[in-house]
Amino acid sequence: RECVRRIESLGAILDLAHASRQTFYDAAGMLKTPFMVSHGNTFHYCSHPRNLTDDQMKVISEFNGVFGISAYAPFLSENPAEWTVARLCDHIEYAADLMGIDCVGLGFDLVDFLDDFGVDESISTVVSGLESVAAAQNIAVCLEHRGWKPEDIQKVFCGNYLRLIREVLG
Repeated sequence: RECVRRIESLGAILDLAHASRQTFYDAAGMLKTPFMVSHGNTFHYCSHPRNLTDDQMKVISEFNGVFGISAYAPFLSENPAEWTVARLCDHIEYAADLMGIDCVGLGFDLVDFLDDFGVDESISTVVSGLESVAAAQNIAVCLEHRGWKPEDIQKVFCGNYLRLIREVLG
């Protein structure tokens, strides 16, 4: 509680990406300013305990915060055959439909590429179609094929985070 109060008093943005559900709700219950979950996925598509429930996503949107959709494959689906850009876009679309387009961003954790440096192959899984950060444009192409407007894709890629930064940090 002291940490949350301090972060808010400093005018910083609180990131609840690694918070348990209880901590998420406790922190949100104390806040007066927008916050973010910089990287996560929807429980709707993958029931991993780290993924956010619909209710958690609604709380973020009530604060006009940002939920960054992660590219960490095991959080996209329980089925490795669905570790694809298309499934990543499913999470983005679901969150945008539930929260509104202004509250969704990309939240690459980039842990996927740690084995490139010999760090830990056990945590590195690569999403098909997103074999490097340079392939992030494949997400934009996928969303465009689904009928997304360029300005909404731009919001997801960076615009919503920029809005959050301006709103909280000035």
